[in-house]
Amino acid sequence: METSYFFVPNYIHETFTEGGIVLWNTANDATIQLEKQDLPEYYALKQKGTGFIQTEMERVFYEEEILVNSSKQFEQYMYCVDQLKNTLFLVIMPTEACNFRCIYCYEHHDAVTMSRQTIDGVKIFLGDVIANNSFSQIEVSWFGGEPTLCLNTIEEIMHFIRDAACEGTKIDSTITTNGYLLTRDNFVRLLKLRTPFQT
Repeated sequence: METSYFFVPNYIHETFTEGGIVLWNTANDATIQLEKQDLPEYYALKQKGTGFIQTEMERVFYEEEILVNSSKQFEQYMYCVDQLKNTLFLVIMPTEACNFRCIYCYEHHDAVTMSRQTIDGVKIFLGDVIANNSFSQIEVSWFGGEPTLCLNTIEEIMHFIRDAACEGTKIDSTITTNGYLLTRDNFVRLLKLRTPFQT
């Protein structure tokens, strides 16, 4: 087996559970459940790494790429860079208005929403960009103001993106919301915007 310095990379995400911890490799989507008795060995590996793969935990970590060397980490980073080249990132603000007035908020919350002209312009722009590039993934972030004040705009633009994208394109969408208007009906409306070919 390859011998070099092995360590837990910084893209390993930890989720604490009642019984221990779940490790998620965000680079390859592998997950491992650790029990409480496993935690001292894991934290020692996380803090100091190891020069050789010896224990059963180290072997499993190595196979799932939760324990890597510098060349494997570089390979993972380059893979992520290549994926980003094929991803279209969009942040869309359908309104500056908000139904809250949080004292820490830095925005003015003017009652300005996307006009019909702006919506059509966004669709023309997106149509051109999607048609002239072969994106394997489209990431849309809805921001505001409070974007749920303009669900019709979100639906219209998301339907347009779904129809314009090539089959097989993964389309992900996130929303920054205070949640006040996220009723069951509105949640279902947003859920229906998932593409039929999304994994």
